[in-house]
Amino acid sequence: MNQLKQPIVILGGDRRQKAAAEELIRRGYPVQTRELEPGGPDWRAEAAGADILLLPAPCTRDNVCLFTPLSDSRVELKELGALLRPSTLVIGGKLETLPAEQVCKEDLLTREDYQWRNAVPTAEAALALALEQRQKTLHTSRCLVIGGGRIGQVLSRLLQALGAIVCVSARKSADLARTEALGMEAYRTEQIRDIADRFDLIFNTVPALVLDRRVLERVSDQCIILDLASAPGGTDRLAAEAFGRTVISAPGLPGKVTPITAGIIVARTVDEIIHSTNGRKNTHGQ
Repeated sequence: MNQLKQPIVILGGDRRQKAAAEELIRRGYPVQTRELEPGGPDWRAEAAGADILLLPAPCTRDNVCLFTPLSDSRVELKELGALLRPSTLVIGGKLETLPAEQVCKEDLLTREDYQWRNAVPTAEAALALALEQRQKTLHTSRCLVIGGGRIGQVLSRLLQALGAIVCVSARKSADLARTEALGMEAYRTEQIRDIADRFDLIFNTVPALVLDRRVLERVSDQCIILDLASAPGGTDRLAAEAFGRTVISAPGLPGKVTPITAGIIVARTVDEIIHSTNGRKNTHGQ
């Protein structure tokens, strides 16, 4: 007989959370959702009684309220944190902003498995956005990918597979060596200014100011910059405007372009967290 699975309360989020709910139900979990539509039932009772609470990743955009773009109500993190029981397992992203130190927190955004899986829909969505903005093929386009992390690695490989001419900038020697081994040009981040005028497309994945005034003055007038980094991004927007550069701010692409896949990734990671947590409890109890 299959063991009954623990119920999950999903609170807030966008279409990813809806897809995650469907996938978790498919996997046999009892699921309750709150604040995924306007005018739904009050969230407080479900949150207060939750054994497992799934929040968005990241759970907030302003560090004050839960991210609830599909709802017409306001969920303050302070109130939410005060309602939770010490035994609650909270899963989400940017959970340091949730004032509930007594609960068990599992932050998706710090997990290697979630970040690698999520890099694929992020990279594919970035390609779709690039095609839409440029209205030219990526084949033979000259592209710079800033950052040798997970998203940068997946994105550069996809661009290369499509026949783009790809350069990657990174800080770590290992990332530079990997880029060269895969047949792409590699540059240190501090060298971006020297090569900035070569590209049709620049994809930034680094959440730090890498496209500053000195770099932007060298960027081609025809180049499109897609800033994929989380707010505030990696581009000096005032300088970009002064130089007439085209900058598309595009954080959180999976939720906008590939929400079903992104939601399945959330659900799969939640399932693994629950199994891992239960395993630790069982081992501890033996």
